[in-house]
Amino acid sequence: MDTQSIPGLAAREIDCVNKREVTPLTFTAVDGLAFAAQKGKLGRSSSHSFMAGDIGPLLELRHLSADGLLTPFENILSESPSYTTDLFLALKQSQQLWICPSTRRAGFFRTTDSEADASNAYHFGMAAQKAAIDAGFSKHVGSQLVAAVLEMVDNIYLHSTLSETGLAAFHARPGYFEFAVVDRGVGILRSLQENSEYAQLNDHGDALQTALTDGCSRFGSDSKHGHGFRSLFIGLSNLNGALRFRTGDHALTIDGRDPISIPWTKLAKPNISGFLAFVSCRTHARSKG
Repeated sequence: MDTQSIPGLAAREIDCVNKREVTPLTFTAVDGLAFAAQKGKLGRSSSHSFMAGDIGPLLELRHLSADGLLTPFENILSESPSYTTDLFLALKQSQQLWICPSTRRAGFFRTTDSEADASNAYHFGMAAQKAAIDAGFSKHVGSQLVAAVLEMVDNIYLHSTLSETGLAAFHARPGYFEFAVVDRGVGILRSLQENSEYAQLNDHGDALQTALTDGCSRFGSDSKHGHGFRSLFIGLSNLNGALRFRTGDHALTIDGRDPISIPWTKLAKPNISGFLAFVSCRTHARSKG
């Protein structure tokens, strides 16, 4: 487990979330809240205001709140884009399929392990592809992104053992598209340990790295499963992609134009249930400023 950078990282993040100001809700802020809560140093930051923007940090915050580590996530958020208001309401109402009625640029569907899933996945995919195209991506890239989302949704049914807990979501704005696929299943480590090939794994970070290797799954290396992530990485090449995977007490991130060749960053994080995957991409190069 790589924990050398955790003390300094936690200190910076805790300091960030304890400032009394409205700040963007980023993954760094979410990590900071979680580390502070884990160490009992959250103080008054439970009333600190964050502005939700991207759907990835928002859903991870919601996940940690549901796990009981953080205060209800609605209490942490202040100003937010208009689509998040409708999103919160739809999530509270346990809607199975929701596409933002005002913008059509955001949506989600829940995996229920019922006959409705196939239809909901289809309508979700069509809305996501249109949103990506409207954001400036080509039709071909839009279809690749949707295929990546649905490939990862399939993993919920195959590996989580709690397919009724899954949620897939997307959000788009000009030049930007992101999606998230999360579940509250057994997590990557326990899933892989079901196969004798991976019984020696005892670390969530190592399990994450193993699961993202082409051909690895709880069904074993001789099965035809475990190849979806490489397709995802190939599809994101040259799209200024950023990826974040979370399970147990680790996160693995990839940030750059070529997810296949750029090194992965694996870091210890506060514990989280299930498996979470977040992917964002841009039609243009990001500023270095």
